[in-house]
Amino acid sequence: MKIYTIRDQVAGFFISPFMAENDAHAQRMFIVSLGDSFQHRADFSLHFVGSFDTETGEITPSDPMMVMAGLSIDPRLDPRPSTQEIQQ
Repeated sequence: MKIYTIRDQVAGFFISPFMAENDAHAQRMFIVSLGDSFQHRADFSLHFVGSFDTETGEITPSDPMMVMAGLSIDPRLDPRPSTQEIQQ
């Protein structure tokens, strides 16, 4: 498993890490996690920070490496429900 974290540029810190199978999985989790903060996605970025061996429990750290900038997320991927979805 790979270990990722989200950097909040405005707050000036990394959010608690989470695990994902690969970058694509982490990117999907990142986009969904933005929720109501999606409109401020430019303030956030996704970073790879290490690996976790599920057999040995060993964590191998890595220098933070940006995987995705929040600003690069297509606005059509906004996870918030649209006005039409709310009205139904």
